[in-house]
Amino acid sequence: MRAVELDRLLTLIGSGFDLDPAGRRTLEMLPSAHRPGTLEVAARHGVTRLSAGVQSTETRLLDRVGRAPDFAPLARMMDEARRWGIEDVNVDLAWLLPGDTEDLFFRSLASVLDLRPTTVSVHLLAPTPLNPVFGSPEE
Repeated sequence: MRAVELDRLLTLIGSGFDLDPAGRRTLEMLPSAHRPGTLEVAARHGVTRLSAGVQSTETRLLDRVGRAPDFAPLARMMDEARRWGIEDVNVDLAWLLPGDTEDLFFRSLASVLDLRPTTVSVHLLAPTPLNPVFGSPEE
């Protein structure tokens, strides 16, 4: 989403809801979708927390689930967030992506922790009939 589009969206949300000025506002964004100026706009609209859905730093795991690698742009996105006063940065990781191992997961976690996020959320990937990640329930 471009900065101008985010500005319109956040303006619409702000005018349509009675938001607590002291309330926490989170923007969730894929690092690969980050565009220049978006975090400046977010900060002007009161966003105080950024959540980045990285899932893994292992490209081959991300390829298997149809996700673009997001680790390389993560550091730039986190730096920009902090530059605009968004200090609370969360990174999402997924456990049990197809082909994942304990070693690969902990390598991803170590790489993310090197960037010093405020929090890391770990989500368990579980197969469901509607989850396109798995071709069959046995996978």
